[in-house]
Amino acid sequence: MKKKYHIVDFIILLVKVIPLPVILTTFFKVLGAILPAYQTIALADFIDIVTQIFQGEKTTSDVFMPLLFILICIIYEKLVPAIENVIHLSAENKLSVTLGEKIVQKRSCLKYQYIENKDMCDLIERVCTEPERRFLDGFLNIQNGIAFVIRIVSLLAIVIAYTPLEGMIILAVCIPLFYIAQKMGKKNYEMEKDAAKIKRKYHYLAEILTKREYVEERSLYHYSDFICSKFNQLFDQSYKVEAQIEKKRYMNMKSGSMFTIGIAVIIMTILLLAVQRGNMTLGIYIALVSTIFSLVQSMSWQLSSVMQEYARLKEYLKDFSEFFF
Repeated sequence: MKKKYHIVDFIILLVKVIPLPVILTTFFKVLGAILPAYQTIALADFIDIVTQIFQGEKTTSDVFMPLLFILICIIYEKLVPAIENVIHLSAENKLSVTLGEKIVQKRSCLKYQYIENKDMCDLIERVCTEPERRFLDGFLNIQNGIAFVIRIVSLLAIVIAYTPLEGMIILAVCIPLFYIAQKMGKKNYEMEKDAAKIKRKYHYLAEILTKREYVEERSLYHYSDFICSKFNQLFDQSYKVEAQIEKKRYMNMKSGSMFTIGIAVIIMTILLLAVQRGNMTLGIYIALVSTIFSLVQSMSWQLSSVMQEYARLKEYLKDFSEFFF
């Protein structure tokens, strides 16, 4: 009975191979997800205090604390990505060695009937092409998903605290976007499987055209022009499939973005009426507007990307299970 490689198994493997990068990057992601909510509160305090300073109700010393916190958040957002890149490179090198060894051992044990099997060759092409990048990108996407949920919940809590109805509307928008993004991710991986089949063929043709062991055959049979023509045909075919994938992904994200931005504009208009009635300060309004724009941008672009990559990772792990188990 074949073992199925699930998300939990995937994470356990990464923790065993690269424990320190997993812990550090997860910590940075969670902390980075919490900061926007505090930054929103600090921004609201900063604007309200500045307004009160001009009205003579506060002194300039009162503005330093919220301003300091905003600056700390900005510095954190600028520095941490560089640190994460260094950790990412180190982890990728370690994974490349570990997964490369596992793949070589597995391929060396394959029976002849599998080596000459077209479907198995396609599977090998999908699984063994840059597995360390797929693993790291997959784990990074899981971290982004967790950070996304934390960020959305914390920012929505602020919005709901001041405007419960508008906050619930934004929350309701998430549900169809989640479903659509996951379905698109699965369809995109299926299209990528078709592209991988074509890539395997033109990679083989490239070997015939460039490797030393085929020099005598090329000279004897003069088939280079024909192989070049076939290579170009397959390369163009693969490019069209991949271009179609990117086009569908972009259209899905763009349509979600237009929808959520329209909702954001309506909500901001409603909040402006609350400011005019005196139910909300100017600082809170500006901070909430910034928060709402951040929310809709996350829901329309990051949510779609996270869900599509998660669906793609699940499909890749199915192939990984079939190859190794």
